[in-house]
Amino acid sequence: MAARRHRRGERGRRPHLEPRDGHRRHRRPHRPLRVRLRRQHPHEPLRLEHAQPLRADGRGRGHPVAAVRQRDPRLRPESQPLGDLSVRVPAQRHVRRGGAALSGLRPRRGRPALRRLGRLQDDEGHRRGPPRLRGAALGQGLTVAAPYAFAVIPARGGSKGLPGKNLRLLGSLSLIAHAVASCREAKRLRRFVVSTDSEKIADAARAAGAEVPFIRPAELATDEAGMVPVLQHAVRWLEGTTGVRPDLVVTIQPTSPFRVGADIDETIAKIVATGADSAQTVTEAAYHPFFMKTLDGDRTVPLFHEGHKYVRRQDAPPVYQPSGAVYVTSYEVLMHEGRVLGQDNRAVVRDFEASVNIDTEWDFLLAELLLRQGRAPVPPERR
Repeated sequence: MAARRHRRGERGRRPHLEPRDGHRRHRRPHRPLRVRLRRQHPHEPLRLEHAQPLRADGRGRGHPVAAVRQRDPRLRPESQPLGDLSVRVPAQRHVRRGGAALSGLRPRRGRPALRRLGRLQDDEGHRRGPPRLRGAALGQGLTVAAPYAFAVIPARGGSKGLPGKNLRLLGSLSLIAHAVASCREAKRLRRFVVSTDSEKIADAARAAGAEVPFIRPAELATDEAGMVPVLQHAVRWLEGTTGVRPDLVVTIQPTSPFRVGADIDETIAKIVATGADSAQTVTEAAYHPFFMKTLDGDRTVPLFHEGHKYVRRQDAPPVYQPSGAVYVTSYEVLMHEGRVLGQDNRAVVRDFEASVNIDTEWDFLLAELLLRQGRAPVPPERR
């Protein structure tokens, strides 16, 4: 015992931790995190079940989930296996209590022993059990894998501007089939459904490979019904039937036939990378609003007073208009605030050909011309 005390110092501690002035030096070696993720449903993303800093004695406090960073290619969205998955993630030396996220990650040192997993610590610093395997809102730090993106294709049967447009053929496919094809091309969508009040549109969507699990109620298929109630109805159906709360709701309108899967994936990636609460595709405006006028009788009045500074269109700052192809909205903005676009809205710019929006007969003729000339940015099987 005396020899052991001599090796560790008079107080039973290691000599290299005792400075010469006698004051105790607090030093914590680098330790890795061991996390376990699980998915119980094919449409569920992987969720963090445990996060524990490992020590040789198997003890230690759990880190908040927001502190866990991806360091394993198996956790990337394009390669998510089913079942349990355990990975080891390097942890920072010091961890602040109260659930604060780690400011950075440092490489581990030494040989940590792999012991039992501890319990999880939430963002308030309280110890708790594994979280429920449901979609989590962005910003809560509960989602380790890619967010659950749920797409809705709203296709009403009673269009007034261009009657029956959702079933009209553009090339080899109808407009509703083009929308379904773009969702099938996307890699970041977890699930997509068609919301329609028309049995004919529902049959055409199913034939194209879409899921039509319900017929939209009549009160949501009128001219006065907005887009928000239609999207909320689809999200409530998803929550009520599967128990999944999506992180993101993606709006895919059939009136944008030249949208492709990459447009959807890039818009989802934009909101994930920036932490914004919404994102949309835009295109450069055909006519600059600085040169637009209103009329006071027959007298022209500039719409923007600063427009007189510019004589040439090339000198004016570029402006953009919504293309209508893709809208991505966080769950909170749609379900709690009742909006499609949030306060922090980001843009994904697309060129003119990819942004054709069909609302009138002239728009349809333009789309046919672009498709016939080979200028439509769609795969050959959609021409």
